[in-house]
Amino acid sequence: MDLAYRVKRVYYEYYLLGREVELTRENRELLRFWESVVRTRYKVGLQPHPDLIKAQVELALLDDRLAGLVDRMKPVAASLLSELHLPVDTELPAPGRLDTNPGPDAGRQIGLYRDLLLPQTEQLINATFTAYQAGESDFLSLLETQRQFLSFQLALDQALVTAAVELAELQMLSGYDDDGFLQ
Repeated sequence: MDLAYRVKRVYYEYYLLGREVELTRENRELLRFWESVVRTRYKVGLQPHPDLIKAQVELALLDDRLAGLVDRMKPVAASLLSELHLPVDTELPAPGRLDTNPGPDAGRQIGLYRDLLLPQTEQLINATFTAYQAGESDFLSLLETQRQFLSFQLALDQALVTAAVELAELQMLSGYDDDGFLQ
């Protein structure tokens, strides 16, 4: 297998795990904020105790997910260092932005998540949180909407990585590099 392809494939896996870690941390911080709102509402008698427990359970699940993702990054980072012939104690930077030129199917899917589903779900989160604060929505609806948003964020990143891997495979099979030159 071509070295450039192997490096790209492992890097894309590293990128995807890095994005999952980043998104999970962001979601955890948002949930911590929500948990503080629920706790305050519970203390003043505006919210039932089960909502506070739901928030705490969800935080514990996100913490566990984050720990698992961080653990999964270690062997992937080691593989990337190995492919690059770098010492195992080399600090890898956090993955940067992923630029790809997707094919029609991947482009459609990327556009669906980036341009439609994520913005609409983000609006729904804001509307649901506002309704929750006004006592017009329950906490479970807010949690479900946030889970859906995280799922869409991860699906977008997966679609980007899939498109990048497919391009790398085409380059390996055709013998052309990123600049269109024959290798």
